[in-house]
Amino acid sequence: MSVDEKVDPVSGEEVAKTKKTEILDSVFGEDYNKIEARFTIFAAVLIAINNGMTNGICLSGVITIDAPANDPLNPQTAMVSGVAAYVTNSGRFLSTWDDWDAYRYNTSMFLSYMFGALISGILCPNGKPYAVDPMFGPAFMIGGTMLLGSSILAAFEQQTRWIWYLALAANAVQNGVASIYSANLIRCTLTGATTDIGIIIGQMMRGNFDKVGRGCVLVIIVICFWTGGVISFYAVQAFKTRTLLINAGVFYCVGILNIFYLVSQLKISLCQAITGHWDWKDVLNKIKPDGDKQSLFDLFNELDNDGSGTLDMYELKKGLKGKVSVQELHALLQAADTDGSGDVDKREWEELINELYRKDEPNEGLAVSLRNPMRD
Repeated sequence: MSVDEKVDPVSGEEVAKTKKTEILDSVFGEDYNKIEARFTIFAAVLIAINNGMTNGICLSGVITIDAPANDPLNPQTAMVSGVAAYVTNSGRFLSTWDDWDAYRYNTSMFLSYMFGALISGILCPNGKPYAVDPMFGPAFMIGGTMLLGSSILAAFEQQTRWIWYLALAANAVQNGVASIYSANLIRCTLTGATTDIGIIIGQMMRGNFDKVGRGCVLVIIVICFWTGGVISFYAVQAFKTRTLLINAGVFYCVGILNIFYLVSQLKISLCQAITGHWDWKDVLNKIKPDGDKQSLFDLFNELDNDGSGTLDMYELKKGLKGKVSVQELHALLQAADTDGSGDVDKREWEELINELYRKDEPNEGLAVSLRNPMRD
């Protein structure tokens, strides 16, 4: 594996970076949490395979095999990974006025997808790129329940369009959460992904390799989606109308994976992780420093080495090197960065300190070393 020499922004020393590390840096930024990045990539692969498989099952015609052949309100097959065709058909049938049932069906399909995305937005109103939102777990559980409802209708051979409505809404929930977290990088609708891949390849042909990492992620998503389609072909032959139950189970697994990450890595309680009743200040309270408020106010100026009036992850790393873990640094930045800029200004820092000392609780975690992190 090839390696390049890079300057570490924390130590100023030259360090070797593998191509794999450079690709991850280009996707997540150089201050990403490696454990979180692994969880994210695994979840993205699982979501893409599950989405492709769900779509393949719904297009197979097997789960509604006894449905009437020409019922515009309850078709035998449906695509549930995107809505472009439904939007187009809705306009087409409205214009002709000759098939009102087809218009109702197509309009209801794209509204179902929008409803699923709406749920993601309501649950995560202040989602920030590459920051775990408290409601990601509950969102996946809601999406899983929607897909479970769809799969139960199919398993009991209920020939109803609600199979498609619920499956489409469930896919929109997971796509919405993935888009919020990854700043629209991880998307399981392939139109945007293939467009971006084509753009990136064209840029690479002209010598611009800045988005190679993003392109690699998108290619992986497309391959995983395609793999899900292959799996769906064999799954419907084996499980017939019960096949969607597998996808509902995978959906719940992604939610459980999110909950496991919160409990194991951020030390959130199981109840908080399941319900989403936590925020980054709860995480930070576990590492709240000992000392008076003024010493922490003064800490901002000590760490603001470039005089920009803001702190970024590099300055926090440099100032607190050896004093805190990477996970604690991420918690500090996420709790303080209320506007989602990626940096912490003095107002945000002071609000954070005031919030921490508003509660009369024992101080834990970083201990006295945080009072003067520049002292070694």
